[in-house]
Amino acid sequence: MKFKCRCGHIVVDRDSDLPYKGEIIRDQSYEDFYEKSSLLAGEFIKAINEGRRQDWIKSFYEGRDLNVSDSGVISDIYCRASVENGLNIFQCESCGRIFIEKHSDSNAFVCFKPVSDDWKGVLEVKK
Repeated sequence: MKFKCRCGHIVVDRDSDLPYKGEIIRDQSYEDFYEKSSLLAGEFIKAINEGRRQDWIKSFYEGRDLNVSDSGVISDIYCRASVENGLNIFQCESCGRIFIEKHSDSNAFVCFKPVSDDWKGVLEVKK
């Protein structure tokens, strides 16, 4: 996905680990996010203990019989809850405008312009 900022800069979402992209979870969604993730992880662990691991995986992945590690399943549980509850956020690297997704996975954004000049890298992880 890519879109044009009001300043003319093109914001590109090409992969992960972008210093100008993030994800936010609305406060009203936190409980649902963590509850769904925890419940699904618990169901997965229970299925493993009961010898139903592959059946659970097939159900979770909508009929696909995949060979995926336990940690991969847990990661996918988290990712699914994140997609359902999270909003993408981008920052224009040229002017600093912040674009927040209106609804999960909508690709429609609301734009905010910084009021100060210290906006550079607010979404970037400082290493």
